[in-house]
Amino acid sequence: MSETFEGVKAGIVPIGCAVAGMLVLLFDLAGKGGAVRRWVVPTATVAFCAGLIVSLLQFTGGIPLVSTPGSPAALHFGGATVADGLGAAVTACLCLAGLGAVLLGGSYISDRNLLVGEYHGLVLFSAAGAMWMVQSADLISAFVGLEVLSVALYVLAGYLKGSRASGESAVKYFLLGAFASAFLLYGIVLVYGATGMAVAANGLAAPTSLTRFDVIGDAAVAVGPTGLLANPVFAVGLALIIVGLGFKASLAPFHHYAPDVYEGAPLPVVAFLSTAAKIAAFGVLVRMCHAVSNSSAPAIPYALSALALLTMIVGNAYALRQTKIKRVLAGSSIAHAGYLAAGLTALFEPSAQRFAIESILYYLVAYTITNVGVFAVLLWLARRGAEPTDVRELDGLARRQPMAAGVLTLLVLSLAGLPPSIGFLGKLSLFLAVVKSGNLVVALGGLLCSAIGTAVYFGLLIRVYFRNAPAAVPEPQGGVARLLAVVAAVLVLVWGVLPLPWFNATPNGQPVANVASTP
Repeated sequence: MSETFEGVKAGIVPIGCAVAGMLVLLFDLAGKGGAVRRWVVPTATVAFCAGLIVSLLQFTGGIPLVSTPGSPAALHFGGATVADGLGAAVTACLCLAGLGAVLLGGSYISDRNLLVGEYHGLVLFSAAGAMWMVQSADLISAFVGLEVLSVALYVLAGYLKGSRASGESAVKYFLLGAFASAFLLYGIVLVYGATGMAVAANGLAAPTSLTRFDVIGDAAVAVGPTGLLANPVFAVGLALIIVGLGFKASLAPFHHYAPDVYEGAPLPVVAFLSTAAKIAAFGVLVRMCHAVSNSSAPAIPYALSALALLTMIVGNAYALRQTKIKRVLAGSSIAHAGYLAAGLTALFEPSAQRFAIESILYYLVAYTITNVGVFAVLLWLARRGAEPTDVRELDGLARRQPMAAGVLTLLVLSLAGLPPSIGFLGKLSLFLAVVKSGNLVVALGGLLCSAIGTAVYFGLLIRVYFRNAPAAVPEPQGGVARLLAVVAAVLVLVWGVLPLPWFNATPNGQPVANVASTP
């Protein structure tokens, strides 16, 4: 009984979001008259705010930063989930993304006469699946979380009734997502078989699950012809897992769905999709890479290096030639996935491992705040019943709406990774971790791709400050979107000047005092 209670306590945030999702649907169903339905948005908002607070308390509570193969942190639900700093920090990022989707979706959904209860319920269920995914200690458990996340996102992508583009977005996302899930599941099956063979051949203790990360890590340490990494079945399985997670993270060459899905989906959904799916995928990738990082298999970091370089190049090159705002942001999202993948390569160098994990977490925080803020600005500038689509709609924004222009400038500088912004510190920490790991090729490639990306973002700012405004421009709506955009810009600036207290801004890899440090 006490073990069950501890498991519920450790997983209270995803459980709470799932319960809140059910309550939201019940409120909407019972509130056709309007009185009970008013609780829908407050319930979703309180769920994410409470989840954010709880996650931050868990992260700063002295738990290990990440579970270690062979001696994992506290496992719960029969070994399905793990309580550690990585899961708590990523869950906090997911709460930020979910809160942004709830606050941005309020007027957007009501102005278009869409279903309010279903929207907020789907956001809560999707976030709960992503949280379960990043707190999983087992590949099977992570797959269950991934499917909960994905199914809700498929529906949200096509949430604009009567919009052909939104329908096409949902269909394309569903079909390609189903293939990616199949790749992931088949990869898990192959890893299961290969781990079982390595455990039996090397006389390791019989585990309760052959797909648990710590079990895979133990089997990966065994060397020789009977070792896990010498088995081609494991290599193929790991590659398929990277394909499945790479789709969710928008890693090239599994990124082709992103521009079309972003363009057709509603703006608040794109703000959530572009962050939550990426956060969840990289949470699992960090666990997987950390599990096998103690092995002597150079092929894994080499493959991740190639994937990171390809993604950075493709994302920035794609964004550079786009004229649609959502497609520019889709290319930007792909490029940021490449920067995060570069951080994964540093996990295989013991002296840089802890700093790399902290840098990835810091970058996820920076990207979440900045990306949600950018979409908040777009909704701030939206006409009633419509939304900005072309970059030309930003022309002359500094003269029309100087406050919106200033906010957008700070957020764009953060996306570009330029000071003074949290994005600059996030990108700096990632590249320092990569340099410390000795992977100078990826570090240099990342710097060059960042320079290309800067051209993309400065192209937007040139339109804001040096182009003439269109003849007739409707007044922006503002409202909650304006408030959220301003808050995001303030956080981007303040944390760009004063880094987050747990951020170690030096590449020495030493733990930060009293924060998620291993006992």
